This record gives sequence, C-alpha cells and structure tokens, in this order.
Amino acid sequence: MKDKDGQNSSQLQFLSNMKRTVSSSTKLRLRDIPRIFVALSLWIGLLLNEGRFINENSSIADTEDGMWAPSAPSTSIKTHSHQQQQQHEREQIIEKALIIATVPYTSEHVSAIWTQLECIVSNYDKVVISAPDAPSSRDIIGQIVNEFKIRSETRIGNKIDTAFYVNNRYDAGLWCDGLKHNLGFGLEHEYHFRNSTKPRAVFLTNDSLVALRRYDNLTNEVTTAALSGKAKLISLNGKVDDLETPNEDLWVESVYRGFTPDALPNFVRHTCGVGVGRQCKRLGTKAKFKRCIVETFEISLASEYQADEVGIMYPSYFPSMWNSSEWEKANGAVDPKDHWLKGGRYFDFLLESEHFPFRKKGIRRELPTQCTSLFTDKELLWFELLPYPSKETLSAHQQAMHASFGEQ
Repeated sequence: MKDKDGQNSSQLQFLSNMKRTVSSSTKLRLRDIPRIFVALSLWIGLLLNEGRFINENSSIADTEDGMWAPSAPSTSIKTHSHQQQQQHEREQIIEKALIIATVPYTSEHVSAIWTQLECIVSNYDKVVISAPDAPSSRDIIGQIVNEFKIRSETRIGNKIDTAFYVNNRYDAGLWCDGLKHNLGFGLEHEYHFRNSTKPRAVFLTNDSLVALRRYDNLTNEVTTAALSGKAKLISLNGKVDDLETPNEDLWVESVYRGFTPDALPNFVRHTCGVGVGRQCKRLGTKAKFKRCIVETFEISLASEYQADEVGIMYPSYFPSMWNSSEWEKANGAVDPKDHWLKGGRYFDFLLESEHFPFRKKGIRRELPTQCTSLFTDKELLWFELLPYPSKETLSAHQQAMHASFGEQ
C-alpha cells in the first residue's frame, strides 16, 4: 500500500520479542509534567483513532506505524487528511535536525548529498552538513549550498548550515562534532540542547546514500516514537535473522538513523567519548581497521538500548518469513545472505515490491532518481566541475586522519 505521496509504509517494526528485555524505571521531574501531559494526550488520541490496512497479497503488512512486523488483518482505514493533521500536531512539539557527514572528494559524494537535499530535507527544521576543515571541503560544500538555495527557490535552503571540523574519527566524528558544536547538545548537569527550547530528534546520514525519491517515513516514525515512548533509535536498515528466535546482537546500520530526544545521551556516551575507537589503530591491515570501525561505531550501538527501544524500517537481508514466491518465479530466488547495499536481487525486490527509496553510492548507477530534478540532463555536468582535491592532497589528509584517529 502506498500513501498519497507514493511512499510505501510497508516497513519494519520494533523487535519487541527480542530475548533482551529488561524493565526500566524513570524519574518524574516537575518540569517534565507539561510535556508528558501533552504527549500522553496526543498518544491517547492516536490509540483511539488507530487503524491499519493489510494487503494479504503483499509480503509485508502495511501499518500505521510504518515499521514492519507481522500483523493481523483489520478493515479500519485511517483517512489521509487525519494522518496529516496528527503529523502536524507532532511537528509542533518535536523539532527535527539532520546532520549529513561528508568528505566531498568526488562527484558521486556531492551528487549523493544533493539528492538528499532535494528529497529528504524538507521535513526537517534544521540541516547541518558536517565536513572536514580543509580548503576543498569549504569550497565544495559552500558551492553546493549556494547552488541549492538558488535552484530550489524555497525557504528550505535557509534551514541548511555548514560546519567544518578536524575529521579524525570518520563519519562518527563529523556527526559528534556537528551534534555538540553546531546543534549545541552537551553535558552540564544533564544532557540537553543549549540552543533549542523544544525537544529535538536528531537524524544522521552520510554521503554514501543516494535518494531515489522523496522519503519522509523515517522522520515521521521517529517523531511519533518521541511522543509515544515506543522506540528511541530507528534506522533505515538493520539485520534481522528471525523474529521468533532473534540474534542477541541486533545490528542497525548507520547509513540513515533517527534518534528521539531521550536516545541521544546513549549515542553520545557510546560514540562521542574521548578515545572511542582508538584501539582500531593498532590493527595491521586496512580491512581489519575498517571492520573495527564498523564494530565499534555501528554494530555495538544497538546494545546501548533495550530491544524494544530499537526499530528498523527495512531488513538488511531478506527475512525468512517474507513470502516472495510470486516475485521469485519471475525474477529468480533471493539469496538470504544478499545484503541490500550490494544492489543484487534482494535490492531489486525491495525496489519493486516495497518501493525502496535509496541506493548506495557507486551501486546501480543506472537507476533513475527523482532527486536531481532541479537540473536538466545537460546541467548535471555541474557536479563534475567542482574543485575536487588531487589524489596527493586526499592521501595526505587520509594519513593525517588515521594518525590522529580517536583523538579529540
């Protein structure tokens, strides 16, 4: 089922039956009471009006929540106008900020950023492009933002800010620096934003993600979760082996993640602490170093949350409970080990059956995107003509980053 905007709401819900379930207690503070009252009021309204439609011929149940899970059929369908009204009410309470981490040294990185500007940033209150503090980065990012403001002719461009830091922790460092220095999230007596009066949900992406169409579902899900208290961390993709007997180690991918306000302290403690990841420098080979980075900053993050606090929109691999027999008759069997970002048969299945909204940079370049619509075909040459750094300059930067890795 697709909504009026053509977005597929067939996506993955919380893995609430994971083995790791621990009861937690919360301390109620007086200053929280007004916010809690508003949130509870809205959520009660959601419960009273909730409805879902199940397409029994689909491999995935379409849910009001947008995240995927097995579900029983229902005939109640919520109207699109009512959904819009509820989403508007949520947006008045929760502010949304996006940090895009980038090292813009090729046209593919830059065009990936552009597709995100066209197709996902309109749903945000603030956007930060976080890049290394190097002359080429400043020049290229400056040109991207200026060009977007000119071509978009909307107020969206006014939401975009740029930030440049010493990049010695790869994407994680750029996200952490943007979160701390630009968005003002830090620790005094408790974690809070110094420059926002509203609760703020934060989303993280990088320049490896190419948008194929407009996509707002992840931001909508996190906004809803922030008010309902259902989940704290929701990712575009994650590893799910079996919902009945799931792995103890849940992996949510870092390509596009959203954090509710309550989830951010866990992320900062896990990812942004002094010396995090420094042990990876001692590994001899490039492959071992990269694997260490993934395990340190990405795979282990989910363990900072309870199982029912984590959600994913699409599985990274083809889940065994999906029924794709009709699709496989025409297209061939889907390998359960086929990861979506490889651009193989599972990716084709997601595109055709679930209207998947992204591709990975460098994979399936032939796929058309709706997210460079502000350029004509001839004008796309603009991406090739930016002042990218030479191989020597880039190599020197990478060596310096590796030498200082883990320092802050």
